[in-house]
Amino acid sequence: MFQNIYHNYIQPIRTFNRDARLFMWATVINGIILSGWQLFFNIYMLQSGYSREFLGLINSLPALTGLLLGIPMGRLSDRIGRKPALMISVICTGFAMLGQITFHQQAIIAIMAGLTGIFNMLLLVSISPLMMKLSDEHNRTLLFSLNYGLQTLAGAVGSLFAGQLPALFGFLLHAGKTSAIAYRWVLATNILLGTISLIPLWLMREPKTRQTTVPPDSRGAGFGPSLTRLIVKLALPNFLIGIGAAILIPYMNVFFKDRYNISDALLGILFSLSS
Repeated sequence: MFQNIYHNYIQPIRTFNRDARLFMWATVINGIILSGWQLFFNIYMLQSGYSREFLGLINSLPALTGLLLGIPMGRLSDRIGRKPALMISVICTGFAMLGQITFHQQAIIAIMAGLTGIFNMLLLVSISPLMMKLSDEHNRTLLFSLNYGLQTLAGAVGSLFAGQLPALFGFLLHAGKTSAIAYRWVLATNILLGTISLIPLWLMREPKTRQTTVPPDSRGAGFGPSLTRLIVKLALPNFLIGIGAAILIPYMNVFFKDRYNISDALLGILFSLSS
């Protein structure tokens, strides 16, 4: 058993180069920090006096702007490179998220939420091409699997960590542990700590893109009927899942707080166990 684990998992991981390992460190840091945002942003908005209707709008804007500008963000990533695209995304997403908890005008918060979706899309369209560059045919599947697995594990750790922060900031700021100001400092701390992911990204070297020969009969090919059918087949299941998930997942923290009036620490434990 242990020999199989070593042969199938440990040994392939040792084949990752330095840049792939730095990328995974960035993945872990981002996963830990963003889980705190997902845990308390909804609660912060409601504690700040915003309506649930406005909260629904703010949660939908990042997905909408990301969808509308997904292709331009992909072309931008192609032009400037994957590493610069990731670093720009981390910086600009951080500023946009800070804007959502700094400003109080609804129009500005909505704009910042839209910008969050745009720059987060720049990150999403850059990750997979970068992992293709950082891996080879022997360890590529494992790198993709670890990337998603580490995101989940980091989310569990981040939720457990973030759940302890509102009470701490409430004590330090002489405010209620469930006050809007305590949640604002929790979110700001998570955003600022998230910039640490820039360190492994900065140290990482992006391999040069390998030139490939395009078959003569495929040059100039666009979105033909076969490609359109393939896109529909790939998009439809995600679309249907997304409709249900958008109703349930973003608001589970609000449900647990309203229905059971649980503490933030217990909420963090629940989300951690869920991950």
